[in-house]
Amino acid sequence: MRLKGKIALITGAGRGIGRGISEIFAEEGADVAVNYVENLEQANQVAAFVRDKGRRAIVVKGDVAKRADVEAMVDKTWKELGPIDILVNNAGIETIIPFLEITDDQWTRINDVNLRGEWLCSQVYCRRVIAEG
Repeated sequence: MRLKGKIALITGAGRGIGRGISEIFAEEGADVAVNYVENLEQANQVAAFVRDKGRRAIVVKGDVAKRADVEAMVDKTWKELGPIDILVNNAGIETIIPFLEITDDQWTRINDVNLRGEWLCSQVYCRRVIAEG
């Protein structure tokens, strides 16, 4: 129970690596905010796993590339679970398209989620921590 009493916000937690992180964190005692952007059913399954381990869980929808969404995710987690101790910037996307065929819009979306998303989540989280003292 290395994370007993800790609260974690995990981006992209509805599947894949984020799901695995959420499950391990719950097994180690953390309460988890499960972020997703598209698949509510998968996010609810992860939250159910966390609850089955005796931990608290909430589901927070939000696109990590959009500041308003990130602020809402942090606010909801803070209000419903308490101050966030751990932020896991896991959300990411990939496009399996040959390099010469990637469109400008696809490239922008990849960078918005994979780079801007990490920066936004970290900035919003750090600003909140500082504001809360």
